[in-house]
Amino acid sequence: MPFLREPADAWHVLDPVVRRWHRMRQVVGLLGVAAAVVPGPLGDTAWLGLGGLVGFTDATLSLRGHRPSVLRSLLLDAAVTGVALTVLRSSPPTVVAWIVYLAVLAVGLMPLRDAARLVPVGAAWVVAPVVARRVWGPAAAPGFDAAMAIIAGVLALVVIVYLGDAMETLVRRDRAALGVLDARSRHQQALVLCSRALLRGGDVAIDEALEALRRATGAHQVFVDVNVNHPTEGLCARVVHELLDPAFEERETFDLYVTADGERLEGMLPYHVLPTSYAGLRRLRPAIVQTDELPPGPERRLYEESGVRSELNVPIVVGGRWHGSLGLGVFDERRDWTPRDVELLGTAADMFGSYYERAQDRERLEELVEAKDELIASVSHELRTPLSVIVGLASELRDRGDEFGPEERAQFVELIATHSEEMADLVEDLLAKAADAHGELVVVPEVVALDELVAEVLRQRLVPDDRSLTVETAVVKAWADPGRVRQILRNLLTNAVRYGGPDLVVRILPDGHVVAVEVADDGEGIPADRVAEAFEPFGRGHDRTTQTQSVGLGLPLSVRLAELMGGALVYRRKEGWTVFRLELPRVEE
Repeated sequence: MPFLREPADAWHVLDPVVRRWHRMRQVVGLLGVAAAVVPGPLGDTAWLGLGGLVGFTDATLSLRGHRPSVLRSLLLDAAVTGVALTVLRSSPPTVVAWIVYLAVLAVGLMPLRDAARLVPVGAAWVVAPVVARRVWGPAAAPGFDAAMAIIAGVLALVVIVYLGDAMETLVRRDRAALGVLDARSRHQQALVLCSRALLRGGDVAIDEALEALRRATGAHQVFVDVNVNHPTEGLCARVVHELLDPAFEERETFDLYVTADGERLEGMLPYHVLPTSYAGLRRLRPAIVQTDELPPGPERRLYEESGVRSELNVPIVVGGRWHGSLGLGVFDERRDWTPRDVELLGTAADMFGSYYERAQDRERLEELVEAKDELIASVSHELRTPLSVIVGLASELRDRGDEFGPEERAQFVELIATHSEEMADLVEDLLAKAADAHGELVVVPEVVALDELVAEVLRQRLVPDDRSLTVETAVVKAWADPGRVRQILRNLLTNAVRYGGPDLVVRILPDGHVVAVEVADDGEGIPADRVAEAFEPFGRGHDRTTQTQSVGLGLPLSVRLAELMGGALVYRRKEGWTVFRLELPRVEE
């Protein structure tokens, strides 16, 4: 039963019994005093019998499950004993015997620290009436002892009740303070262990951290979940780590939800069936769930099936955003979570947030290193081919120039110029990307005749002779940087030749306040699942293993340049054609 473990609860449950017992003790004590007044063996026998009843009651006190009342009871026992010994004119050995009895009883029924406090006070109450009789007894009337004893006994009982309450209060405060210090110590130790484990990292270390939290809080379950999006159920809590008390290892708490299609979600619960937790966590606040307080519905059924009666969830924040939660659960009984529990779990959740943030930073660093290696490989590949052609042709002209006729030498020079321009274009893209990364990418717009600019780009022979090229032009002007427009068109034509179909179309289309230049081909286009990647720096819109390798700068850089000129670059598939549309501000004639 809970009250056997919680003294505060036991006090409320046993309070009526204890109060009646104290009244019985007072009556027995007063009857003992009255019996002591009766002369002869009868009074002695009655007093000894009643004293024995008091002793028996004290001896069985620990069996009544209410140790805090021992203090008050023994002080009452000391008071009535002192009065009775005074009336009986007992000898000093008898007084000493009663003090020894009091000490033995106190040590046997309560902690040594409390007994050390009680015995001196109790001994004083035993000795005080005897000393009073020795001082005033010889000059007093024969009935003085009895009257004095009864009056002293009543006064003693009144004082003892108040003194007992005060001492019980002090004891409870001491125990409460010790409980707080003990809980704080356990919580701090758990946080130290949690911090050390998370710094090491790995699943084993996380389990150690969760076990430290479970032991510190006395919970039956500790878990970590992260937010994921399910195609049909929306935002869900997916458990990534869970630790159960050995007595509850067979419990299933995260595999209970079944979708409308009959699919059982393994290790995952949708938040639309956890509104209580979701309401707090989405605002980055702790969420407390008491199953017996939930309204009838899916959420309550879920908790009842799992056996969880009380749950505390604290959000895990990564990069300022809600990433998941750290939770505690108690099975089969209600638990009222304290502010210390919330504080402990909140601090631990911050540690987990830092842990996941470091993990994400590590992943980004690894991706950056991988991207750097790929960039070096791609740039090397892109430069190797034209550079090899340039070096080879230049060597031929140097070593055997006289052997070639004027027409052949002109072809060599043309090829050298073309491949040199290709390398220069790649270097220009790399420099532009570096400038953009530092916020230094600049465009200088002016009035541009797009038809003339498109014709200039096409004269660079970017489209080989084995491809069909159709040009649909229009006389129209735009507000743009001519060098950046050439850079964008060059990238679009290069991609169309490299990855597109055999037929290419370049068209200029006035469209209201904008003018568009479209580069289209009849190829397969970018796979739907690669469109977003194609527009990321160093991304690919094609299979790296089966198609020509590229640096992956052309499209994202072209998008950025278009935006800086007040325009846009968009991609779409239309009637079997892959279309890239560059839109620029139009200049009216």
